[in-house]
Order: sequence, then C-alpha cells, then structure tokens
Amino acid sequence: MRSHRRRRHILALCLLLPLLFGSIPAQATKAANQRWCPQETRFCAENAFYDFWQANGALDILGYPIDSPRRVPNGPLIQIYERAIMEWHPENPIQYQVLLSRLGAVYVGDNAATKQPPIPCDGNCTLVSETNHTLRGTFRNYWQSYGGLPVYGFPLTEELQERNPGNGQTYTVQYFERNRFEYHPENAGTRYEVQLGRLGAEFLAALRSDIEALPTASVPNYGDTAAAPPVTPAPAPMPQPSPSVPPVQANPAVSMSPTTGAAGTKFVATGSNFPAGAIVGWSITYGGKETNSGSFQLAVLC
Repeated sequence: MRSHRRRRHILALCLLLPLLFGSIPAQATKAANQRWCPQETRFCAENAFYDFWQANGALDILGYPIDSPRRVPNGPLIQIYERAIMEWHPENPIQYQVLLSRLGAVYVGDNAATKQPPIPCDGNCTLVSETNHTLRGTFRNYWQSYGGLPVYGFPLTEELQERNPGNGQTYTVQYFERNRFEYHPENAGTRYEVQLGRLGAEFLAALRSDIEALPTASVPNYGDTAAAPPVTPAPAPMPQPSPSVPPVQANPAVSMSPTTGAAGTKFVATGSNFPAGAIVGWSITYGGKETNSGSFQLAVLC
C-alpha cells in the first residue's frame, strides 16, 4: 500500500473515528508526577503516559513523543509517539486508563490482504481464530517476547511484501491492530531483526494541520478520574495572508464506494475538505424512496 492509499484510508476511516479509539490495556504502573523531555524532540512524555511508555517497551516499541498531548472534542486526550498513539480514559479502571489506538487497523483498512485465507500452519506457527490470520516464525517470536496482544493486538493480515514509504525499500511486513511488523534481514540474529512501523509519525504527517489545531492538555497520573485540564498556549502572532496569493478555498467532497448495492452491502464514504466539527447528513434510498436518514458531527481529526 503506497502513501497516497494510506491517506485515502485515513480520510475514509475518519468518518468511523471509533475504530481508532478503543483498545486492550497494556501494563500500567503508578509512579506519579514524572516527566521526560528527550533532546531529540521538543515534546515531553509525562505522568500516566510516561509511566505507560516505560512499562511497555519505551523507545524500541513506542518511540519518541512527537507531539503535545491534545484533547479530541467529544473524544479522549491523546498523544502521538513515533509508533503509537496513547489515549487517556479516566472513566476506566487504572489498568485501562491508558490505551493504544488501533493504528494498524486504520492503515490496513479494508485492503484485500485482510480477507486472504490464512497460510496453513506448520512448526512455529499459530492460527489466530479471532481474525483468521497466522503468527509464524520470527514475527511470532517477536510478538510473544515484546508486548503481545496488549501492545500489538491481533494479526490483521498474513505476511506480505510492501514498500516502506520512509526509505523506499521493500520488506516482508505483517499488519496488526496497533502496528506493522517489518522484517530486516540485514539485522538477522539481532534484537532489531524485526522493527515496528512508524505509524504514529506517518499519521501525524498526513494530518498535521488538523491535529495541531486541537487544544493541548496536561496528562494526569494513573488513578486520576478527572479529565485533563487544558494547557494555555503562549499567544501566537496573527498570520498575515500574502497579498499576491489569494487563499484557496477547497470545496467539501464525498465519494461513496460502491454507489449502489443489495441488502448487506458494505459502503465506504471518503470525505475531504470538510471544516472541523461540520454536520454531515446522510440518507438511504431504496426503490426510489428514502428509507432512512440522519446526521453526524465530524471530529476535528477529520
């Protein structure tokens, strides 16, 4: 899947934002009021997110924090890391208060690879009945050793060949609910034979302007049940439009695939250029008559 297809999948799945938010918890700790601000980035991991980061693979598994914690309207507090997005759910028990977003599911979408039958198992292999895909060989060993189900989720595809958008190289990869495994033969026999896709960084690059428009917030400690308070940003200078280049106002657009279908058909709507918080109406017509209709509000990420 190339980068433009990933962009299309993200835009389509923004209409189904609950796919992104909702996960199985990983290991939680309760060390309070800690903060780590790596020199490599200008962003910090703090409190419950930092505790989670330390307990669940740290730099090798989750990567550096690459954005501030932000509040999604009508959604959770989130923070994007190189290889994951953390979510804060104060309404949950402590072990469920920090969850990982299902980024792998967002990126693979409804790609045909998710529907391919599993390759028959033999030897070092496990068939996962929940998704009807297999874990095998080096990927299975890595999955079991460095986080398992809470960190990566179930496999969504079999192993396949894919071009890495970051360096242009083709690798054997496999998609999981929360990440993408990549096999690097140049590191065979080392800890880095399997590497994780930088899905958080790719997600931020695709939707940077929308994400940076979200309000920042402080991350609470484990055990806090109140929503995180907003952080008051420093005043920014008012942007001045260029007098020689008029602003371009893109018109909202939606496409539906397929446009018609029998009962039970799955329809995917892909939208672009909608303002944050826009109310989008929908209706279903059968036999020339409208049978159902409604509306929903887009999240700012879209």
